[in-house]
Amino acid sequence: MKEAGLASMGYFYFDRENTEMQDARGLVSSLLTQLSEQSEIYSDILSRLYSTHAMGSVQAGDGALLECLKDMLSIPGQSPIYFILDALDESPNSSDTPSARESVLEFIEWLMNLGYSHLRICVSSRMEADTRAVLQPLASQTVCIHEENGQIGDINNYINFFINSDMNTRRWKDEDKELVINKVSDEADGMFRLAFWRLYQLRRCYPEDIRRTLNEVPEKIIAQYEQLLEEIDEKKWKYAHRLFQCIAVAARPLHVSELAEFLALDINLNELPVLVTGRRPKDAEYAILATCSSLIIFVNNDGSPVVQFSHAFMKQFITSNRIAGSGGRVSRFYCPIGYASIESSHTIVAQGCLAALLCLDDQVNKSSITNFPLATYASRHFAVHASPNIIQQHLGDALKPLFDSEKPHFATLIWISNLDDSSGQSMSSETPSQPQVTPLYYASLLGFHTMVEWLAPINRTRLNDCVGYYGAPLTAASAKGHYSAANVLMQNGANIALGGPEGRTALYAASENGHLHVVKLLLRLGASSYTLFMRQYSPLGQALRNGYLEIAQLLLQDNAQLVYQQNSLGETVLHQASNGGYDLESVRLLLRCGAITGRKDNRGRTALDIARESGQEEIVQLLLEHDAKTMH
Repeated sequence: MKEAGLASMGYFYFDRENTEMQDARGLVSSLLTQLSEQSEIYSDILSRLYSTHAMGSVQAGDGALLECLKDMLSIPGQSPIYFILDALDESPNSSDTPSARESVLEFIEWLMNLGYSHLRICVSSRMEADTRAVLQPLASQTVCIHEENGQIGDINNYINFFINSDMNTRRWKDEDKELVINKVSDEADGMFRLAFWRLYQLRRCYPEDIRRTLNEVPEKIIAQYEQLLEEIDEKKWKYAHRLFQCIAVAARPLHVSELAEFLALDINLNELPVLVTGRRPKDAEYAILATCSSLIIFVNNDGSPVVQFSHAFMKQFITSNRIAGSGGRVSRFYCPIGYASIESSHTIVAQGCLAALLCLDDQVNKSSITNFPLATYASRHFAVHASPNIIQQHLGDALKPLFDSEKPHFATLIWISNLDDSSGQSMSSETPSQPQVTPLYYASLLGFHTMVEWLAPINRTRLNDCVGYYGAPLTAASAKGHYSAANVLMQNGANIALGGPEGRTALYAASENGHLHVVKLLLRLGASSYTLFMRQYSPLGQALRNGYLEIAQLLLQDNAQLVYQQNSLGETVLHQASNGGYDLESVRLLLRCGAITGRKDNRGRTALDIARESGQEEIVQLLLEHDAKTMH
């Protein structure tokens, strides 16, 4: 259209490296120049501006430039005019008044307010707080470019072309080319720049280093991240860091309303963490974007936006030792994701979850729970973040109100989401009611051993009550592998032989779920490995079924007679293993430990019979070979 004279166009790219390509003055000057080259009428208007300013020896003011552009745009009967403003987010948003970006946004508002029907403006930018606030009300259409199929296809074509035409990469082996094309196409996530920087990094690699390099964040991207972190306002960096920590370790992507709760979190040492409702932002999206917009994005999740890092590279960088040792202002944004560090990012999430749960009283109901956006996440995922180290270092006695049966918080916690209930039901009644599970049982299930230490002595009469899915607290702790909680319960008199529902003992639960350290504890304290669950399944059998050979060996070392034990159906563990679902090594272990292949179950079948009936050819062969050896 432009070449045919059917339209005029002005294109401007905001260049972070060029100060003349960052603000409204540079933008307007560029548009005037481009338009004047496309029409004699536009050229005449610009010439008048030139002559009225001493033939260019006097610099025209901003107002004069705007009037000149307005004169061009207001010519009656002209063809459409297209302005493309690319990468507005690269315009600095510094503390200057106005900043370069603010001047551009004011200019765009001015253009739109002129109301010219023949003017079309296309702006590309990351959706930051200031651009969102100004552009969203003005836009007739918004498009997320990196999610468009056309954009993704173009990037894939570019990567393929580059790899097969560049003088370095075209010499790679076909398998290396395929690896790079697939990896870079996937990680680009719809962004040309990321693909370009990755290819720029890779083209200089020796083929032997390709795989290692693909696991590193490109230096160009690191430099951009460092610059963006440096630009975060000094008064906001602590809140930005807090949000980064939450995003880095969240058990699932946090909804905007959930993440915004952490901006209202008040944390004081030796005091309960508190969500200050008066600090909740009026506009959660704007508050989050205004804090750290260049490094995060909103992603639609079934109609409700969740917050993620702008790219997987960002999480990789901000949680790495690279940023931790970088020094200066950037290093303070480090987000350690392990539990061992005293500064673990899980700490802030655990504190926020606890604060959210302690906000809930006995007046909460299905309607009012929406006033506590973080409550559902907290009830389901608090234990993911509250490791023993974090509880000891940062929470301590602050947990007690949550597990105090005299307070309303525990009943509300279970009402929202009972992690002991396999049905996954949530808020099945209008309001919370007294739950069947006790605080002691739930603390044992979650592995909060400091709470178990507090609750067990004052609940000795209920220590062995079967109140949950696993039965008693000791079985729950054992099933989840919580060694310290199980040990505390034993020290306070828990019944190690208690069978619970249908005979599930603590030893059975620990063996079934692969918790070797708990199995060792229970055996040392006298647990019996003979008790059968549902009169059919033994700790040994379940350990083998689930592939926990080390536990099976430990059980057999403790009691070699287990290979001879028969259940209510007359089956030994070898019978069960021969029916499938067990690996060959499990069968070999049983045979080495003396399992009798000829023993019959209540239906008169041997292990070999069962293996043949169920089509376990490898087990059949193994049993036949074993019998042949024992006969000689």
